[in-house]
Amino acid sequence: MVSCVVVVLALVCLWQVQISGGHHHDLENVAYSKKVTLSSEYKNPGYSGSKVVNGLYSDLAHTGHERFPWLRIDLGDHYVIHEVEVFARSDCCGMYI
Repeated sequence: MVSCVVVVLALVCLWQVQISGGHHHDLENVAYSKKVTLSSEYKNPGYSGSKVVNGLYSDLAHTGHERFPWLRIDLGDHYVIHEVEVFARSDCCGMYI
């Protein structure tokens, strides 16, 4: 049965940045506003992959109905990723991650 649908609201790739002489560490979202590719497009163009990395928790991206949906984010450089956070929609439907 092919009924899997990806709904991703905000994907955050965090990497560690050294600040002030190497004594303090902070995390930065290196995925923000980067190019996103989805395995397929949903019939409504309002659910494009760019919504995954726009920082708005009420937005979502949506693939077409397929068995193994995926998304790819081109970070534009090499990073050591320390965390990946996926958030559910803040307005409704949080169970559809």
